[in-house]
Amino acid sequence: MFAELIVTSLLMTGSGGAAPPPASKGEAVPARSILPERTHRECVSTAVPSLSPQALLEELSRASVQRRQLNEEQQRLDEDRGSVEKERAALAAERLAFDAERQAFAAAVAAAKTTAAAAAAAVPPPVVAPPPPKPRATPDVARIAKTLQGMKPANAGAVLGKLSPAVAASVVMRMKRESASAILETLKPEQAAEIASSMSTAVADEAGAGVVTPPTGASPKAKEVP
Repeated sequence: MFAELIVTSLLMTGSGGAAPPPASKGEAVPARSILPERTHRECVSTAVPSLSPQALLEELSRASVQRRQLNEEQQRLDEDRGSVEKERAALAAERLAFDAERQAFAAAVAAAKTTAAAAAAAVPPPVVAPPPPKPRATPDVARIAKTLQGMKPANAGAVLGKLSPAVAASVVMRMKRESASAILETLKPEQAAEIASSMSTAVADEAGAGVVTPPTGASPKAKEVP
């Protein structure tokens, strides 16, 4: 309807407002011949402004340019949409590849840990040699004998009773006979008997080794302490 009004306005502008000639048989009937005269003039004057053919051509040209620009913009948007879809697909593929690599790495780490644990279990623990025994301190029996001889018999007997029978026997054998007798008298009978037994064993060992025991009862190596 709007296009018919524009065409009618152009016809009126070009013909100076005169009515168009009657249409021949087979030709299209103009809009002006269809509408009443008054209604036609009101529609043309109120709905469509009067445009010259040049102005109409310019409007049509601008509309064509705008339509072409819109089509080009739509084409660019379609291309951008296609690019975005391609990038999204590529990103999804990279994510799948990364997940696969991560799983493979985790499996490799687990396998390495299992292998290391098996190897550690197969290796026997190192054998730690026991520390060498500490050398036993050899008592200085000569010094002990000299010290006990300078003490009272009761005090010396108390100290001698705390020694082992073998050490006590070695100490007594290095004392003077009078001092040894006085100290042994202060001991309990069983203690004195153990010391005497150790003294006899030491003398027998020295005799078996070919050492002659002096008449005093002291071994040759056990010199009396003055």
